[in-house]
Parts: sequence; structure tokens; C-alpha cells
Amino acid sequence: MDLDTKTYIAPKECVDVTDRFLCYGVHGLSDNIQYSIRSKSGTLPKELKSLIPMKRILLAVPSYQPTVLIQCIQSLYNIEIPPNTQLDIEYITGYGAAQARNKAVNKAIDGKYDYILFCDADQIIPTDALHKLMWYDVDFAAGWSMMCVGDNRSNISKFDDKRLFYDFYLENEVPKETFAADAVGFAIVLMKTSLFTKLDYPYFKYIEYGNKTILSEDLFFCDVLRCKGIPMVIDTSVKCGHVKSITI
Repeated sequence: MDLDTKTYIAPKECVDVTDRFLCYGVHGLSDNIQYSIRSKSGTLPKELKSLIPMKRILLAVPSYQPTVLIQCIQSLYNIEIPPNTQLDIEYITGYGAAQARNKAVNKAIDGKYDYILFCDADQIIPTDALHKLMWYDVDFAAGWSMMCVGDNRSNISKFDDKRLFYDFYLENEVPKETFAADAVGFAIVLMKTSLFTKLDYPYFKYIEYGNKTILSEDLFFCDVLRCKGIPMVIDTSVKCGHVKSITI
């Protein structure tokens, strides 16, 4: 097929993901170089859409409670889905966080999904989150959120080598640009299912130490990736709303 490269495609490194273009990875158009198609409307020429391989994503929403916040559900159904992408939603309720996440990963592997997208049940997800996170084409890409009302800590962490402890970035410390973090809470995280072939089961564990400190299941997972040298890409333009109820 003879493509008008000036109109439809541009080298991936030339695409600015903050310009509200929707970006879709296409492989093998020329010399096995990856390109990104850019479309403001989300509608692609039919001949280009046919070149995009179908991707299947399991969107997993773990919740210890038997229900999921309506604000979260509404935001999930408003997510913009890239062309040739199948997004299946699975609500995993009534389990502890570690068990729920392990169940979700097993379902993604058994179902031969290309990706698993984790969203916490108390998060409001930006509509363009999936587009932005898929654009990086990495094993692990995430957005972020604040911890709670009146707390200026984010859910992004940095590892203190001296204290052997994770410290949270304060809101004003969070970089404005995309960066690789030591760990991040699972407000919104997109992972390739193939990542789990590099990891041991169970993938998620909740650990309580003798000094009464804890390591949550998401930080445990990130600690494994950090020790293996697997980058955790954080797109700080993907900021979720964290829903918290307050009794006054």
C-alpha cells in the first residue's frame, strides 16, 4: 500500500503526547520502524486502521467492598478506547487487594490478553488515560493520584537506600514531565501481560513486619520490579481523582 506519510504517519519520537493528538503504535510500516498515527478526532482512514494489530486489554478493578464507587464506574465507561482495541472490564470484589490482583493477572494470562489495566475502585480516571499509557509501549506505565484530603503526599514513591524505606513524593515534588519512579500506588497502571513471565508467583503480597510497618501489595510488586531493573514509567499528565468520604 502506498501511504502518504506526510499526512498520516510520523516517527514516534516526533509525536508530542501532550498536544491532544491520539497516538496509536503501528509496527512494520517501513523497515520495521515503529510509527504513530495521529488523529485529533479518533477516526482513522480505513487503510491505516487495518494495519493496527488488535489489542486485548483486561481492565481489572479490585475492591474489598462488595461495591465500586459510582464515580469510578462512570469514569471507566467514559475512557477513550483506541482503534482495534478490545477493553473488557472485570470487577473483583470481596477479596483482599493482593489476592484480587493475583486473580486478575491470572485471568489476563489465561485469557491471552495483551495488557492488564488496573484501576483502584476509588479513582476517577481521565478519559485519555488509556491512550497516553499505551503510547509508551513499555511493560509498565502508570498515572498517579494524591493520597487523601488534607494530605499533600502523592502515591508516587522514591526508595531511600540508607533507610531501606519508600518515601512518597509531595505534590510539589512530582515532576511535570514523564519519568521513571521507584514505585507507585495502583490508582491507574497499564502492564503488558508478558511482563509476568519474568516474575514469580504470587505477584502481589501484603507484608507486615515485626516493627509494625507494612509493605502494601502494590509497593511490594514495584519493589520486585525495581530490584529487577524493570522501569516504571509515570506519565504525570495522567492524574486521577481520588474519591474520599469525610464525616463532619
